[in-house]
Amino acid sequence: LHLRIERQTLRRLPDSGGVLFTIGTTVSPLTALSSAQRKDLAGTLAEVGEQTQAYKGWVGVIPRLLTWAESGP
Repeated sequence: LHLRIERQTLRRLPDSGGVLFTIGTTVSPLTALSSAQRKDLAGTLAEVGEQTQAYKGWVGVIPRLLTWAESGP
């Protein structure tokens, strides 16, 4: 499994006053996470509600990820 992170930004263009929207993504294997990052991931996953799990197709996956994330390196 891999972790995909998006960073979205809005910037006002100085000359035109227009707004620029950008998305930057990074993808990393879960095995590359540090112990602190695994702990943070476990905290986030523990808060994912049942409806969100069902919508994203994560039912059954979250408990296994939590076990892995909390088990250490």
